Amino acid sequence: MDHAAALVVAGFVFLLLCGLVTWQRLRCLKRTRRDRELLRELTAGRDLLEAVFEATSDAILVLDDKFRVVTANRTAAARFGCDMDAFIGCEILTLTDPAVVESRRDRYRLALETGRPVAFRDVRDGRALENILHPLPPGPGGTRRLAVYARDVTRELASRQMLAESRDRLAKILRLTPAGIAIATSPDSRYLEVNETFLAGTGYTRQAVIGRTPEELGFSVAPADRARIEQALAREGLIQNIELEYRLRDGDKGTVLFSAITLEAYGQPCMLSVIVDISARKAMEQALLLAKDEAEAASQTQLRFLSVMSHEVRTPMNTILGMVDLLRDSGLSPRQEAFLAALEQAGEGLLALLSDILDVSRIQSGRLRLAREAYDPRALAREALAAHAGRAAAKGLALSLVEAPDAPQAAIGDPARIRQILDNLLDNAVKFTRVGAVRLDVGREQDAANTPRLVFAVTDTGVGIPPEKQERIFEPFAQADGGATSRPYGGTGLGLTLSAMLARSMGGRLRLASRPGEGSVFTATLPLALPDTAQADATFPL
Repeated sequence: MDHAAALVVAGFVFLLLCGLVTWQRLRCLKRTRRDRELLRELTAGRDLLEAVFEATSDAILVLDDKFRVVTANRTAAARFGCDMDAFIGCEILTLTDPAVVESRRDRYRLALETGRPVAFRDVRDGRALENILHPLPPGPGGTRRLAVYARDVTRELASRQMLAESRDRLAKILRLTPAGIAIATSPDSRYLEVNETFLAGTGYTRQAVIGRTPEELGFSVAPADRARIEQALAREGLIQNIELEYRLRDGDKGTVLFSAITLEAYGQPCMLSVIVDISARKAMEQALLLAKDEAEAASQTQLRFLSVMSHEVRTPMNTILGMVDLLRDSGLSPRQEAFLAALEQAGEGLLALLSDILDVSRIQSGRLRLAREAYDPRALAREALAAHAGRAAAKGLALSLVEAPDAPQAAIGDPARIRQILDNLLDNAVKFTRVGAVRLDVGREQDAANTPRLVFAVTDTGVGIPPEKQERIFEPFAQADGGATSRPYGGTGLGLTLSAMLARSMGGRLRLASRPGEGSVFTATLPLALPDTAQADATFPL
């Protein structure tokens, strides 16, 4: 019995020992797996730190108390011109510029002795480096170590310099610009920044404006304008050159051109406003409109006066010319005939002058109406030339007409006004030509837009016009032969003015080419409307 019990106890002890051994082995296996996982994590963390250590553009190295390189990244080795194997263990001061070795040694010692970081900037070879020395906890054997971080800040400093210059330029622009500029918060419109022009226009100081709203400062605009601004900014983010009527706190009113755009500034949504005071310009516009109305009223008064005076003068003048015709049939002597001819010529000249003055006034006031009817340009030229044949023959001048092959035989326009231009040009040509010839050319040409143009040119061999007088020859009462009291050729100088104005009224122009002593060429170029492309028998106002 005792033997059996002993065997049972022995078996129980054996099983217990086996269980303990198994439990211990499982525990060891679990710890081993945990250690392996921890090792993997440590290895991954070390690899990550090494990757970051090598990837950074900053030079990082650790020095011992003899300033020898304990470890470093590749950026640090490259910055000192070494490979990694040669760099590790090298005394760093042997690779340092001799001019700064002692100051660098002093900084290293200061960091080690005080246990506090030391920062300094190093500039060499055109590069700027920000250096920070960090004392590290003592290593094995109590050796003191020093971590060195060197960052290349060349680009950063250049960017800061550019930013500072840009800010300085912007400040100058804001200070000198004639427009008021303001930056305000959105949507409560509290001013964060304003320029001098804004302050000068409102009469406030910067301290009084910053942090306050337009309402608090007494600025006001119409509610409709405010709503329009808010809607435009919400919809498009900007608004440009809208006219606003405003009122200041003291009651002064004005008009501004207002532009604004939304932006982020000072870390919050803001609105940049550009304000141009156009109150003076608006007042000038009103004055100009008033002056224009007054000028138009004066022009209309002048036209009515000229019309009345023309009628009042024409009536007795027609009577005088009628009496001349009666006297001519009363059997006068040759001398009396000459006196009568001079009287008739003066009367007809006065009537022509009245007509010219009235036409000029009508054109200037926009009251002249041009007809649009069919006519033959060639026939019109022949008629004009025939009207001046007698005067030309009396002076012994050759009068001729040249019709170009492409001269149209039918056109649409105002033949009476075109004839008026031709009469004025031919009259001047005969008047200012003592010997030689006067020629009238009629033809057509294409302008730069390939539009057909009708061309009349009057050429003479007269006295010509000096260059200094050609620019003002088309001005009213201007002549090339002297002043109003010393004109050997007579006339008022109004014919060329009227001809040029009529040509412009018809969409054309009158040009001059002349050389003193060789004669002149006056060329009238007019739009050519053919009968099948225009509507005849109509009139239109200028």
